[in-house]
Amino acid sequence: MKIYLICTGLLVSTFGFTQNDKQLQDTTKPIHSSLANPVDSNILIVVNGIPAGTIRELKKDVNTLFSPGIIQSMNVLKDKHATDKYGERGKAGVIEFQLKDVKVIDTKLTATGNTDHIVYDKVEIEASFAGGSPAWRKFLERNVNAAIPSENFAPPGAYTVIVQFVVDKEGNISDVKPLTKHGFGMEEEVVKVILKGPKWLPAINNGSTVKAYRKQPVTFMVVSDIELSTYTLTAGKPNDIEITVDRLGIKPEDLEITLSNGSISHNQGDKYTIIVDKPGRILLTVKRKTTKKKDMENFGTVALEVK
Repeated sequence: MKIYLICTGLLVSTFGFTQNDKQLQDTTKPIHSSLANPVDSNILIVVNGIPAGTIRELKKDVNTLFSPGIIQSMNVLKDKHATDKYGERGKAGVIEFQLKDVKVIDTKLTATGNTDHIVYDKVEIEASFAGGSPAWRKFLERNVNAAIPSENFAPPGAYTVIVQFVVDKEGNISDVKPLTKHGFGMEEEVVKVILKGPKWLPAINNGSTVKAYRKQPVTFMVVSDIELSTYTLTAGKPNDIEITVDRLGIKPEDLEITLSNGSISHNQGDKYTIIVDKPGRILLTVKRKTTKKKDMENFGTVALEVK
């Protein structure tokens, strides 16, 4: 088996905030259902009893309202109920919010107090690894064990693991969890590597550092070039097997075969004998012999079970 590790570029975070979608207790409807399809950008937004401006006027600032963590309650007014209370400004409708730790200054919404509980999924500037994407890719390539799927007997194929994590205002990484379930130890390997990584540069939103999500895809590829007559060995006794490489013109004398544990000897043709002292799992690596060690072609690594 030939194993490759491909580290793709960092995913841009998906739209919307990623707090749990709790149904907010309110006098009318939850914010998500109320604002899912606004019919008019002239709808007036009122914050803590003070008109903050229309959706069009607030633009990016209205996004602050979409974090359930700072919403205490909301109320939707339409038609006569809206104009009776807010006059001509309420003719397109009014949404009243009672927010925690938010004040209104010149129709701008400004967070005050502790907002560490807010985790953003859409920000103006994403959190980034020191040195940028090339440095992050190199870090993953150096630390992720690309042989993991082979060691756990994954069949040939491409496996893209996606792991999500949070970068806080100080650049610390937390809440690392896989979003895929390919198995064969791949998700666990990527999570482990991300957890032991250095600090990041935090995300920025509305000119301030914020706590935000990131998603990282890592693709493992297992391509079969090696054929074995058996994948299971018996400990403490000679195991006769056949090893062939599916490459045109490759002969047994061209191969260098090594084991992570035990010994292997070449008999004749494609026939070899392996001896391993104790049960467990070993790795068999096949390379093409060459006079220059650094130029040796690696045909891949196969995991063998020893009983």
